[in-house]
Amino acid sequence: MYTDDRGTVTAFSLDPSVEKVLADSITQSPAGFQLSLPPEIAESLLKAVSDAVDRIVARGFSPIALVAPNLRLLFRRLVESRHPSLVVLSYNDLLPNTAVEITDTVPLSISRPGTPPPASEP
Repeated sequence: MYTDDRGTVTAFSLDPSVEKVLADSITQSPAGFQLSLPPEIAESLLKAVSDAVDRIVARGFSPIALVAPNLRLLFRRLVESRHPSLVVLSYNDLLPNTAVEITDTVPLSISRPGTPPPASEP
């Protein structure tokens, strides 16, 4: 369904440190599970996801994020207002022999007050 004519899913992934931050921020409320991220971390992550979406689309692919199964729904909820067309999958959603090409890995970088942001790569 999300494969190209070679049977490959082209997607970006989350850096393991990002997945850990997300997993550690899962809380349960009467409404269900949710991410409880500090605003500056959520904003930094959303910016990094936007950058990854822009890069994958510029390469001619549909925007697909491949994340850990326990984060799939919560990550989708986090990004859906800014990226309604972003497909969020986990490896559990793929058939066993599906080839995957990861084009980008989303990092998490938080600028501390008084600290310049990291330099962008060319």
